Amino acid sequence: MAPVRARQPGSRSLASPGRVPAVRRLGDVVPEEGILAARGVLNRSITGLATDPRRVRPGFVYFAEDGVGADGLRFVDEAVRRGAVAVVANRMPLLGPGGATLVQVPSVAVAVARAAQRFFGHPDRQLDVVAVRGAAGRTSVAHLLQKLLGGDGAVGLVGATHYHLGRRTVPCLSGTPGVIDLMGMLAQMRDAGCRQAVIEDEATATAGEGAGLRLAGVVVLGGESREVGDRAGAGDGPRDVWGYAQVGRRRVTFGGGSDAEVRAETISLRADGTRFRLVWPEGGLDVESQLIGSAHVRHVLAAVATAWALGRDPVRVVAALRSVGGVPGCLERLPQGQPFTVLVDRSGDPDGLRQALADLREVTTGRLLAVFGCAGNGDRTRRADVVRAVQAGADLAVATADNPRAEPLARIFADMRAGVTAPGRIVWIEDRRRAIACALELARPGDCVLLAGKGPDAVQELGDTVFPFDDRVVARELLAEGARTGERGGCRAAL
Repeated sequence: MAPVRARQPGSRSLASPGRVPAVRRLGDVVPEEGILAARGVLNRSITGLATDPRRVRPGFVYFAEDGVGADGLRFVDEAVRRGAVAVVANRMPLLGPGGATLVQVPSVAVAVARAAQRFFGHPDRQLDVVAVRGAAGRTSVAHLLQKLLGGDGAVGLVGATHYHLGRRTVPCLSGTPGVIDLMGMLAQMRDAGCRQAVIEDEATATAGEGAGLRLAGVVVLGGESREVGDRAGAGDGPRDVWGYAQVGRRRVTFGGGSDAEVRAETISLRADGTRFRLVWPEGGLDVESQLIGSAHVRHVLAAVATAWALGRDPVRVVAALRSVGGVPGCLERLPQGQPFTVLVDRSGDPDGLRQALADLREVTTGRLLAVFGCAGNGDRTRRADVVRAVQAGADLAVATADNPRAEPLARIFADMRAGVTAPGRIVWIEDRRRAIACALELARPGDCVLLAGKGPDAVQELGDTVFPFDDRVVARELLAEGARTGERGGCRAAL
């Protein structure tokens, strides 16, 4: 497919509110008691809010937030040219643009958060919002919780992979939403008839702190660990508690030992899913899930514990789990009739890769092959550890590009090569599509191919260009073309 230019942060968000709120005035969203100084008229109509000048439209209020190495006031002229009728900043510019009201506040971050709440009518007060916080696994827990709480679509979702807004679902293409987008999405959920919403931690941590985002509950996850499977049902120490759900004053812990109120016992990992015994103070039942891997046991427990804390019956919650076929990009299976297993997973750090590979080793009868890479503009010191983790867990590895962004792929590969422990079991292929094809060609009946790092991401970032690229789509295309038993043979000579 043809490349497209990188999506600019200022372009229109897919989550922009579909229904424009009633006419607001500047004083409605930035009240006088929060203003240090003002120059111009406060009693003027406004049509929207923006923190990026490129998203300003006629009638908008521009909040001049300071970014990393950037002064928000530098962009005031651009915002006014685009139609801003007011500028909110933490200091008053010496020369203000003509026609726009200038407002000085103690904190722009707090001001924009509270303004967004007021502009959209405090949607967080009209929904029961549950935030998923903590270590790795937030995306999976948020997805599961949204499904288990509202199979009828009455529960919204602000996640890392997509947004479910009640009447429509849109992909997440721009990272963590800012507070304006977050409140706009919550407003869409409210207007669509949603009663609850599940949002990942980053959405609330970066967008809700200043506004005092109203939360009905919080799920806090502990660290991911291979011990999820090893500890279940054994041991009484605090390490047997993997996290907790907090609803009001009620706290429900979940884990693998007797210290946890909601716990998993007798865990059995299988190639087609997971079985375990779910126990809570009022009962217990056997659980069969289509989700693969020990991490998903932890994620299911987190979702069930939260639903129970919210007053849901665990028996009904578990019944809803049977219809959940998987979590996008989290050990997601791609069954295309091939005689081996292909899975896509977003794990890209050493710990996540170790756990995913260890879980797959337990349920794989043949060899384990991994396609992986290291993203650009990240922590260079961890790249060698990523390679060590993959080579320790996989029989064969194919190193490739994983969103190099503005960083040269040659430098990324050089950092990664420092972690090679078995040169004869790894091949380096820059083009990710060719790398996936290589692994599929090498796979034999009974093998397992893990496509790691990107998960449900639908793009590949190279320099300032974004290419449409989804590991799941590419793998299905290659499998349909016949890359099933290595008949092409072009990759075998590389190992």
